[in-house]
Amino acid sequence: MDFFNNHFRLNSNFEVLKGKMEERANLFLIGGSGRNVGKTTFACLLIETLSKKNDVIGLKISNIKPDDSALHGFHENELQSNFEIFEEKGDGDKDSQRMLNAGALKSFFIRTNDAFAEEAFNSLLKQTDKQSLIVCESNSLRKYVKPKAFVMVGDIEQSKKPGAKAVFEMADFVVGAMDLPKFEEVVDVLAKY
Repeated sequence: MDFFNNHFRLNSNFEVLKGKMEERANLFLIGGSGRNVGKTTFACLLIETLSKKNDVIGLKISNIKPDDSALHGFHENELQSNFEIFEEKGDGDKDSQRMLNAGALKSFFIRTNDAFAEEAFNSLLKQTDKQSLIVCESNSLRKYVKPKAFVMVGDIEQSKKPGAKAVFEMADFVVGAMDLPKFEEVVDVLAKY
């Protein structure tokens, strides 16, 4: 336990909500305090490790709220419905493409309005093999499901994302922004879960 006490913050506050959330034993969830803190880098390291022995699905959920485009980057089109699901097919620098390149069998990008994140995720699950592990980048999904593990990346004190602050206390692991040695240590631990 010294390893964890010295390097990570373990949190079990999610137990209070245990009876209210659907448990997803095949889901690894990565959230973050903001943009460019290393969420996708962490997700790709985890996918690279897990995909050596398992089929892995990569997923990024962008939860669109009014006036928060600065927190999600540029999106070419406005959301036309409650949610949209895109499957990545090629190479590129988009987060969901990086997950595919890291070894994910398939990779998806979901754009959704805040109130429909759970519905969008459940819709995607109907399209995937139930035996596959899912590595998902999303803060908002943690409000609706209990993953196998939830990793928060970044400094919550510096966060401008209200959604990040809302789920921070539910994190199983918290690691600093772009702390690659710690990322690798947590990935090694998660690979043994």
